[in-house]
Amino acid sequence: MPPTKTPEQRLDDASLRAAAEGRSVLEVAHAEDLGESLRGWRAAKGLSLRAAAMALGIPYSILQKLETGGRARTPDLD
Repeated sequence: MPPTKTPEQRLDDASLRAAAEGRSVLEVAHAEDLGESLRGWRAAKGLSLRAAAMALGIPYSILQKLETGGRARTPDLD
C-alpha cells in the first residue's frame, strides 16, 4: 500500500489535476475521496471490481470510473 499523503499534498495533487483537466479542485478532490472509499470497501470485502459492481447493482464500467475519479485511463501513445 502506498504511503498516506498529507491533506496538503492531496490538495496540491488535486489542484494540478484540476488545472490539467479543466475541472474544479473540489470536483477532483471529492471524486478522489469517493474513489478511495469505494476501493477501501471493496478491498475489505475481498471483492473484485466486477463482483463489487454486481453487489452494488451498477455496471462495472461505472464503478471503475468512480474509483478512478471519473477519468478513463488510456495508454500513452508516444
